[in-house]
Amino acid sequence: AACPAGSVLTAGGFYTNSDGSARVFLNALRSLGWQTSVRKLTGGTPILSVNTIFLSGLPSIASTAVGQAQTAAGEKCFTQASCPPGSVLKGLGFASGPEDMWVYRKAYVDARAHRVNLSSMNQTIRTYALCLTVAGTTTVQATNSTTVATHSTAALEISCPPGTVPTGAGFALAQPLNMVGLLKKTGPNMILAKASNLSGSNLALTAYASYLAIS
Repeated sequence: AACPAGSVLTAGGFYTNSDGSARVFLNALRSLGWQTSVRKLTGGTPILSVNTIFLSGLPSIASTAVGQAQTAAGEKCFTQASCPPGSVLKGLGFASGPEDMWVYRKAYVDARAHRVNLSSMNQTIRTYALCLTVAGTTTVQATNSTTVATHSTAALEISCPPGTVPTGAGFALAQPLNMVGLLKKTGPNMILAKASNLSGSNLALTAYASYLAIS
């Protein structure tokens, strides 16, 4: 998904009709837009939609940072991508190979993406930060949580206050929830998060919205 000419990309999102039969392994900045890739886990044909969040009409300077690490088979790991001094983190992406990698937390507070390597081999993982310097703005984060019942899918919304602009979103999942949607809703000033629970226990889903307050 590409941004219009003259705009500044801050983040991107995705949404799939999957009931948990597909797992996202790439959700990150690519060229002038945002790319999401999924691995099909079971039968069915997942439909994947990708969108971008961008700023238009605000003077800003964009930069990127990358964190990379190796994680052993069966291990947990995180990578961190730190923004340059004077800038703020607005977009946070992650990438690995299509092997079985479960991303369970994407956190704006520390610019980290946390994963579990479910494959039988070592994997290279990366976290991408999109950083902005925007005069006359402050960055704020809002949070919302819900419980995803066993063998079901649940969604939650985070409303951004009037006069603010949503610029990104993150999440935290109880294992083994599968994230199947994280994006800015069309029209309303809010972030939508959706997760699927294929386990036999109720599990917690937490989502984060990052937004700019324009003075």
